[in-house]
Amino acid sequence: MVALTILDPRSRPLVPGVAPMTSEEYQRALTGVHDVVASAVALPPADAGEALASMDMGIRAVTLSSGELGFWSRRDEVGRAVVRGDLDTVRYSAFLEALGEHVVWPKADMQRNSVEG
Repeated sequence: MVALTILDPRSRPLVPGVAPMTSEEYQRALTGVHDVVASAVALPPADAGEALASMDMGIRAVTLSSGELGFWSRRDEVGRAVVRGDLDTVRYSAFLEALGEHVVWPKADMQRNSVEG
């Protein structure tokens, strides 16, 4: 869960401007991400990471079914695929590294509230 906190929009830099997206475009984009994730699980991790990272990671403004304005990106959706169990953390790490992120997973033997010195 620690690594998934990078999905928080406050923890990553935002590019100026947000592209709007209709609900139809959003549904097509969502389906497209799910298709890429489904095909990525059959690839070696490095190839899966490249395939996932090759998608447009721009942030889009979407009017949600509730009528509220929301923000969405393919990067966030790939992270949600990990939470749902559709994508493993090895391929997710490869995806983040392909985006230029430095991934640090916590040691399995560390207590949750401990700080490594």
